[in-house]
Amino acid sequence: MATFTLFPILPAELRCKIWDAACFVNPRVFELEREKCSLTSFPTPRSWRAASFRWMDCVDTPFWVAKRCKYPTPSVLLVCKEAYQESMKYYRNSELRYQDGSKVTCFNPYCDILYLGWSTCLGTVIALVESDVKFTRIAFEVVEALHYCDRCTDRVLGYPLSTFLAPYLTLHVDRLTRILRVLHGFVPRGTSDASLFPGCGELKDVFLLTSEAGPFEPYILRSNPCVGIEKYTDANPYYPRLGVGRPQRTSMDAYLGQLMTSTLASMGALDGNTWATGKRSTLHLARQSNPLPEGCAFEMMALRIPGIGQHRMLWRTTCQFEQTMVCTIYPPEYSGPGDYVFKFLGYPQEIEAGRKILAEEIDKVEAVFKTKIPIVHPRQAVFPIPSSTMNQRFRDEQRRARGTTRH
Repeated sequence: MATFTLFPILPAELRCKIWDAACFVNPRVFELEREKCSLTSFPTPRSWRAASFRWMDCVDTPFWVAKRCKYPTPSVLLVCKEAYQESMKYYRNSELRYQDGSKVTCFNPYCDILYLGWSTCLGTVIALVESDVKFTRIAFEVVEALHYCDRCTDRVLGYPLSTFLAPYLTLHVDRLTRILRVLHGFVPRGTSDASLFPGCGELKDVFLLTSEAGPFEPYILRSNPCVGIEKYTDANPYYPRLGVGRPQRTSMDAYLGQLMTSTLASMGALDGNTWATGKRSTLHLARQSNPLPEGCAFEMMALRIPGIGQHRMLWRTTCQFEQTMVCTIYPPEYSGPGDYVFKFLGYPQEIEAGRKILAEEIDKVEAVFKTKIPIVHPRQAVFPIPSSTMNQRFRDEQRRARGTTRH
C-alpha cells in the first residue's frame, strides 16, 4: 500500500473487493474453555419426555473464550474509513465473552474458527449451539477412543434407554458422532419438534484435528495453545486410521467418505427424518499449525526399510534421543516393507548428533542383515500399507504427494 500509489484511483467497486478479500486472509482461532459442570439441575427420566424440555435445563456448562485469544484489532479496520466501512460487514461484536465478562470484539463469523479445546465437552457444544453466537467454522480434536466420556452429559444420558435421546447421544455413540449430530441438529424419535435440537444452520466447515502428526510435520504437544489451523492437502497429506479392532491406514478421501456415510447419513436411518438444518457442512482433516519452539529446528530423513528386524534396530536407536530431542517415526508402527520417515525436532547441534548416530546404526543394520537401506527424499517416500486397504485412491494420493503421474 505504501508503494502502490495508484490504489486510490482504482474504481470503487474494485477497491471494495480488495478490502473484502483482506477480511479473509488470516483466519484467527478462538479457543473455548469451560468451568466444571453443574450437577444440581439434572432432570429425572420422566422430565426428558416433558413438552417443555430444553437443552440448558439439564446441561449447565458455561463457556468462554480463552484469555490468550485476545487479538489486536485487525489491520484492515485501521487503514482508512473506506476499508473500515467495508470490513464491518464481516467483523462484529460477537456474543462470545471472555471469563471476565468482556465481549469478544471484531469477530468474523465467516472466517474465524471456534476451537473446542481439551477442557470442553459435549455440554459445551450443546450450550454453544443453544446460544446466540453466530459462527460458520468450528474445529475440535478427533479422539480415537470409541467410548469417550463427557462427564457433563453422560451423567444425564446414563438414564434408562427408554428416554428419547437414547439412540443418539448416549455412551454407545462415539464422541465424534455426538458432536457432529449436535452441530447439525436432528429431530428425535417420538417428536416432530425440530426446535429441540436445531443445530447450527449456518455451519459450513468442520475441521477435524488429528491426534498424531502427519508424515511431514513435527509432533505437537496437546498442551500447546492452538494458534492456527491448517488443512491437510495432497501436497502435505495425512493417512488416517479407518476401521475398528485393528484399524488400517487409508486415504483422506476414503476416511471422510466413510465418516459422512456412517455418521451423517445414519440419522435418517434412526428417525426417518432429515437433518434439522437441511444441509451438511464440509468436513476437513486438519492440524494445529503451531510454530516450532524457540531456537529449535525440524529435519526429516526417509529410509527404505525392507523388514521388521531392520525397523526394530533403528527404532531402538531413536529411543536413545528422548533425553536430548524428539525423534519420531512415520508410520509410527511397522506396517511392512516400504519407506519410513524419521523426524527430528530439537536444537540444531542435537539434530546433527542424532543423524550421525542414526547413520552409524544404518551401517550396523546393513552389515547384520546383508541388505542395503537406501535414503530417499521424504517427499518421494512411498509409505507401507497392508494389502487389505491398498486401493487405487490411496496410491493415486501418494503419487500426487510425490508429484508423479499415473501412466
